[in-house]
Amino acid sequence: MAGCSGQPAAGARLCQSAGTPRETDKVDAHVLALFAEKIRPPVRALPDETLQAVVDWLTRRRQLVEILMAEKNRSHQAQEPFAGT
Repeated sequence: MAGCSGQPAAGARLCQSAGTPRETDKVDAHVLALFAEKIRPPVRALPDETLQAVVDWLTRRRQLVEILMAEKNRSHQAQEPFAGT
């Protein structure tokens, strides 16, 4: 199966330049068709389920590493707890 993806902002800019408000699915579909016709984005194969699962796991791992790093940075900024508690 093949597909194509683009930047949502590019479609929004095309819509804005055409003076078309982005309010409905019908308008969105028309703008996407116009975008595909004018820009001709490359067609590429969609990732299979295994590859998508690996990408999802790596994305989640990156998120968790960022959270852990943020918590470690915050712990260095925290005040020492009271000795009597």
